[in-house]
Order: sequence, then structure tokens, then C-alpha cells
Amino acid sequence: MNRTQLALLYVTFDSEEEARLLSRKMVELRLAACANIFPATKSIYEWQGKLQEVSESVVVLKTRRELVAPLREALQREHSYDTPACLDIRVESAGENFLDWVHQQTAS
Repeated sequence: MNRTQLALLYVTFDSEEEARLLSRKMVELRLAACANIFPATKSIYEWQGKLQEVSESVVVLKTRRELVAPLREALQREHSYDTPACLDIRVESAGENFLDWVHQQTAS
């Protein structure tokens, strides 16, 4: 697997439960090899003209570059937010064994 074929998707969720449920589904669908859930983070942003300070959960999903679009689409279909953050982070390098594992876990 070429090192440029690995991607991370950074996604925020309203709750740890939603993060867990959608992460499990994405791994079961083989759109992601792994999900790391950071259950508690504080987010500060402006939404609809009001400053917000909320607790959220963050998930980092590991996948192949060609699965980023279908993974993002699947998450956005089921996400509770109207405008979820689904940020594609390119991976510059990773160990060959890890790259092979990601490819095996996300193969159809």
C-alpha cells in the first residue's frame, strides 16, 4: 500500500454515545479500519450568531484515501449535526505493516 493512500478523518460528535455508535458502524461497514474516540473535549465556536462553548467527543478514523468520500457521506447521512466537521487529514508516512493492516481491514 502506498503511503499516500492512508487518510485520517477527524469528526466531532455531540456525545460519546453517538461517537461510539457511528464509529462502530463505519468499522463494521469496512469504511474505516479503526476509530479512536476522545470522549471529552471543549469546543468554542460561533453558531447562528451566538458564541457557543460545548462539550463534544472527537473521533479520528483511519482509512484508505479512496474511502474518504464514501466514509464522509455515510457519516454525514447519520450524524446528528446539520453541519458536522468531517476533516480529511492526509498522512505523509506510516509503517508498512500498519498500512497493510488498514488496507486489509477496509477491503471489500
